[in-house]
Amino acid sequence: MKAVAILTLFLGVTSAAHAATMVQFTGNDTGALATATASISLGAGNNSITGSLTNTSPNDARITGFGFDIGPGNLSGFTGSPNPIIAPAGVSFAFVDSPLGNVPQFNAAELDFGYVTGPNFAGGSPNSGLDNGQTLQFMISGAFSGLTEAQIASGMIVRFQRVGPNGEGSDVAVANGSPGVPTQFSSTPEPASMILLGSGLALLASRFRSVKT
Repeated sequence: MKAVAILTLFLGVTSAAHAATMVQFTGNDTGALATATASISLGAGNNSITGSLTNTSPNDARITGFGFDIGPGNLSGFTGSPNPIIAPAGVSFAFVDSPLGNVPQFNAAELDFGYVTGPNFAGGSPNSGLDNGQTLQFMISGAFSGLTEAQIASGMIVRFQRVGPNGEGSDVAVANGSPGVPTQFSSTPEPASMILLGSGLALLASRFRSVKT
């Protein structure tokens, strides 16, 4: 009975810990030539999101912009912090809290805000973009009330330039499906949660050994 109680305690702690929403991006036109992954976490009080974005594309494809379409109309009142975002040397994005333009590939999705390397979402600078294998981190503050973490993540759209072996293409990608329509999401426990779970299982195993002896 004690062993069961201990296991329940540690599993309860693990389930209570926050798990970020992980999403994947695949190019709408070029498929695996334009890919990325992102992690989105909704802060307490629904007043901010923190995230990371990794370019997993082959060749020299660059991410030159990413934005969010999280509701009807043009939502505003959001702030990117820090601005510019935390990124590798040579990578430069600026936060824009105004309509970044429509994305015709996804039912003319209208981006409410986001980060760009050029004047808008469509016109970016590959030389300032995120190269393959690189990761950036960002935080956006604003009123995310009424939205789930999965809904926010599914409204994220990424812009790629210099796509393909010869760098002649460009593309856009949405997280796991259509903007505003969550599809299939997976959650990754934070490191602290995994440590707690491992400690709990180890303690449980020692209890069983002591009972046997």
